[in-house]
Amino acid sequence: MNDNKLYIIIGGDFDKDFNDLLNGKINPKKHSQNIIYLDSFKQLNELLSPSKLDLFNYLIDFQDKTNPKPLSKIALELKRKKEAISRDIKQLNNLELITLKKIKQTIYALPKYNSIEIKTSN
Repeated sequence: MNDNKLYIIIGGDFDKDFNDLLNGKINPKKHSQNIIYLDSFKQLNELLSPSKLDLFNYLIDFQDKTNPKPLSKIALELKRKKEAISRDIKQLNNLELITLKKIKQTIYALPKYNSIEIKTSN
């Protein structure tokens, strides 16, 4: 698994995966630490609404770490109110999916991951 990818697993078995990791059934070097286990798509929607997922995906795809865009420009490009973007950015930051950088009075959001994968367990 790519260490800079965020994996969200719907219906996965964290306890089994953790025990397999501890018992050597999963190679720790090949196992990502960037996994979020959720019980259902409803829980995913509560945690990361479609608008938050769109914003997070936008940050991954279009945010230049050397020249990041301020939140006001992101709001314009996504055709959303700055207040809504700020609220979603705060929640993404609380989930530790992004880092915030403040220069003077301007806030920039940078993703901690370069991609996201959402899958259901088999």
